[in-house]
Amino acid sequence: MRLETPSLALAQTQRSAALRFRNQSALTFRLRPANWPRWISGREIEIKPMQAAAATISLAADAPAGEQSLSLELELVNCHPAPQKNLVISLPVRLRRR
Repeated sequence: MRLETPSLALAQTQRSAALRFRNQSALTFRLRPANWPRWISGREIEIKPMQAAAATISLAADAPAGEQSLSLELELVNCHPAPQKNLVISLPVRLRRR
């Protein structure tokens, strides 16, 4: 799994942006946001093998201004390293609000 948009720049009034992921495996992955800051939200997405998909993230009105270096965690809900446990990946994202 690779994040193709590791850096996002948004206007101060903009409340959403798209993260683009590329699945370079032979498996379909279902990704769900996990432990994100309270001012960022997103939905579960599915990425087919050897394809890319975009996930829309939404920012709350009180999202911090300026530049944020984040580590966004995603659960791969159909990959299980142990019984009843989803695999969690962490992807670095730089978010700049101007």
